[in-house]
Amino acid sequence: MPSYNLSSSINYAILTDQTGSAVFDTGGPSGNYGSNENFYVMIAPAYATGTLTLNLTSFRSENGFDYLRIYSDIPPTSSFSYNATSVGGYLIGVFTGPSVTVPQTVTSSTGKAYIRWNSDGSVEDTGFALQWTGSGFYTVNSSSGVTTNKYALTIPKGAVSGSVLGFNNGVFTGSSILTADKDILFGAWLKADKGNRDATKRGIFGLGNTNGSGITIAKEASGPADFSFYYRDNNGSFITSFSDIMMGGNTGAEPIAIYIPQWHYYGVALRKTSTTGAIAYAYRDGYLFASNPITYTASWGAVSSSAATLLVGAYRTSNTIQSSNTWSGSVDDMFMATAITGAGESAFNNFYSSIYNSGNWADPNAVITGAFSTSSYSPRVLFNWRFEETGSVLNTLDYGFYGIHSASTTSSAGGTLSLTPTSSGISYTPYSSLAYTVAANSGVPSLTSASYGTGEASGSLFVYVDRLSGSAGALSVDYSTVNGTAVSGTNYTKTTGSFSWADGITTRQSASIPILFDGVQTANKVFYFTLSNLSVGSFASYPSAISSSTITVVDQEQGTFSIESSSYAVIEGNSTTIKVNRYSGSFGAVNVNITSSNGTALSATDYNAISQTLAFANGETSKTLTATTIDNGTDVIPPPLYFTVGINTITPEYLPLAKVFTGTNPYTTVYITDNETGSVRFTNSSLTGAIGSTITIPVERYAGSDFAATASVTRIGGTAVAGIDYTEIFSYNVSWADQESGVKNISLQTLNTDVWRGNKTLTLELTSLTNLNIGSIMTASILFDAGVITESAPSLPSVSPDYTINSFTNASSQYTRRVEQVPLRFGIRGPASIRGSEYKVTKE
Repeated sequence: MPSYNLSSSINYAILTDQTGSAVFDTGGPSGNYGSNENFYVMIAPAYATGTLTLNLTSFRSENGFDYLRIYSDIPPTSSFSYNATSVGGYLIGVFTGPSVTVPQTVTSSTGKAYIRWNSDGSVEDTGFALQWTGSGFYTVNSSSGVTTNKYALTIPKGAVSGSVLGFNNGVFTGSSILTADKDILFGAWLKADKGNRDATKRGIFGLGNTNGSGITIAKEASGPADFSFYYRDNNGSFITSFSDIMMGGNTGAEPIAIYIPQWHYYGVALRKTSTTGAIAYAYRDGYLFASNPITYTASWGAVSSSAATLLVGAYRTSNTIQSSNTWSGSVDDMFMATAITGAGESAFNNFYSSIYNSGNWADPNAVITGAFSTSSYSPRVLFNWRFEETGSVLNTLDYGFYGIHSASTTSSAGGTLSLTPTSSGISYTPYSSLAYTVAANSGVPSLTSASYGTGEASGSLFVYVDRLSGSAGALSVDYSTVNGTAVSGTNYTKTTGSFSWADGITTRQSASIPILFDGVQTANKVFYFTLSNLSVGSFASYPSAISSSTITVVDQEQGTFSIESSSYAVIEGNSTTIKVNRYSGSFGAVNVNITSSNGTALSATDYNAISQTLAFANGETSKTLTATTIDNGTDVIPPPLYFTVGINTITPEYLPLAKVFTGTNPYTTVYITDNETGSVRFTNSSLTGAIGSTITIPVERYAGSDFAATASVTRIGGTAVAGIDYTEIFSYNVSWADQESGVKNISLQTLNTDVWRGNKTLTLELTSLTNLNIGSIMTASILFDAGVITESAPSLPSVSPDYTINSFTNASSQYTRRVEQVPLRFGIRGPASIRGSEYKVTKE
């Protein structure tokens, strides 16, 4: 049996061998696989309707990086992920690592398996080997693996008038087979080789007259569809197309690059929803992959029995049979059925799934009847043609449920066909000759991704192109960049050229595109890289090939960094917060180093030196740092103290440093306000003044003059009495202006009385200090000196009319401790007397 090594030449291929064949990685049975591989293979044995068993006989790969994944089918949706690491859903086997247990089997219930192999760019190992066994509804010779005694109707390429085979319309005996209230179902095993596309559609089967009116399974001549469904009745026609039916029935999830003329079971259905509306369904190998709503311009009519010729061959939708550029194919087990309109979509889905999986081709009546929920829909198989060889003649079996037909016998009227291999240009071929063998192909260039991205500071971007799906002959393709929102010369440099491969070469190629830094903060921008002028074939033949990629240039302005203010002020001994802003871009993580420099202020004396890195995260736009000053204890006279703080380095730096700071503040000046406010004191701790005099009290601000300052002089003790011994002024406030220091004098007026009171004292204190420190003398004592009284011997007074006494000895009770001689001169006016120990002066 055949064996296959994965390679570009069979990437996306379908392997149809019935049993015993093997698939190896790119290294074959004994070699290692390569780096960065990504291959897909569908294993679909011809006619398999039961299970497919894969036997994994060896496996070794890099754990967690190189994977063999096995799916039960190609998932039909574009959103399906092929990166799962555990089984589930479509994924029925996952293998990675050097310790996979072998042999082991994986069984697919769909009769097919989708194999995906991928490796990364590092470790390579011996890879895998697996064999498969498929089960089908046809008898297979156990020794040769070839089906026995089964044939298909073969329709040649190059249509001529004799390539259309007509069947007697007697199977439609009666008048109401295809009335307006009937839904129509059709199914067949088909294998078609398409040729060049041409101006009109080609068909392989039709129900209708020789002009193509009726139901047709057809090939689309242009556009993406390769198989289409048509219904025409007496009132007009409609057309609905299903894209890529022959290509595998995919809707974009995994388009198959190599066209595989492979046997598949196709089904189409027309389900009427109103007198003018319907839904057309397309099925492939038992599952629904497309449906199209249809609006019909007129009410549904019936296909006339007189025009109901059944045609098999190189069919057409025009009145002229094409003579060239058509297609060939094979067909077997065709059936047509009807059901009264009203069955739901699930009934159609159930039927086509059941007919495919059961393999009941000889009599599909049981399948179709069981698929519908109630017999009221009257499902009927109108015919089932199965080709069989009898001697050298290919015969058909006709099973019907209308008129003269019965479910169990071969009709002898109208619907029986016998032909020789050369009849009408149509032949029959054993199935064993119909299996597809992978053929050499030139392949197609394909970009490795439909999208690339790079930062504008990257300098360049590489795009990569692979040669996929074949390596036969030389192959070349041109490439060019195309502007989008990104413009050549501003965001990138226009790049053109060509890629070429020699015969048998599939080496990946690349092109480098210079990326330009525009220095302007903008949204991300895109441009395109396109492939054109393919030397062999066309991209249309390879739906999975990527011929154009979108390249996104990510804006990478790291931003401009600036200190928020050009100056800051701080009182010495305190701190200030400096803010660094990032604007006009915030891409990437950036470290900004901030350092300080001396001005008139000196580091370690007046401030703490700064050398700090601010780490801006991606998108972060502001950071702060703290500048701390030192109280130097020295009174400084202007000019003021200052130092500078500036941005030193930026890493990573996408732009020159000078550009980063254009129009902003790369530096700031920190002005230090001197904070020696000084101290306050009395210049003397004791002062003396005569009673009746003015005593000056000096108060001094020293060792600093910053800021306006005040102190309060307050009486805290002493024998002097305010209002008797001195004029009250306390509390007394002393003030100095900013930058003013020195002595402030306080004038204290003492009072003299007629009564000798002796010495007095007053104690003062400096309190309520503002912007002043406590000085060396905070209290002062003041003596009010009363002087000395001297005694003398009195003489007889010479009494004048005013009785003036020059001297006397005072012995009054107030001065009981001593007797002093006090000179007095006084006059007495009015009644009064002065008495002493030796005198009495009286004036009446």
